[in-house]
Amino acid sequence: MKRPSVGEGDVSNEEIRFGSAELAAKLAERQVELLVCVFRHPVKALLGSEGAPGLQARTTASGAKVFRMPGPYDKRENVQRVMAELTAVLTARST
Repeated sequence: MKRPSVGEGDVSNEEIRFGSAELAAKLAERQVELLVCVFRHPVKALLGSEGAPGLQARTTASGAKVFRMPGPYDKRENVQRVMAELTAVLTARST
């Protein structure tokens, strides 16, 4: 269940474990094939590691691919590379 928080330090490990298990179950139920994460925290909760921006090597327990967006302060070159990768992933899925 969502609740207001000041920041990531405001959320306990128990809440993260509960929320990630609930999210994983909902993703599996809906047979989600690609998950695009704006923040690193969901990637870490689902895969055990926040990874680098871009398509992650690991998939969720239900087999969904995970893509992590670049951060707001990433270098332009990194953002361009990651967004080109996302474009390629989405284009491949639509063909």
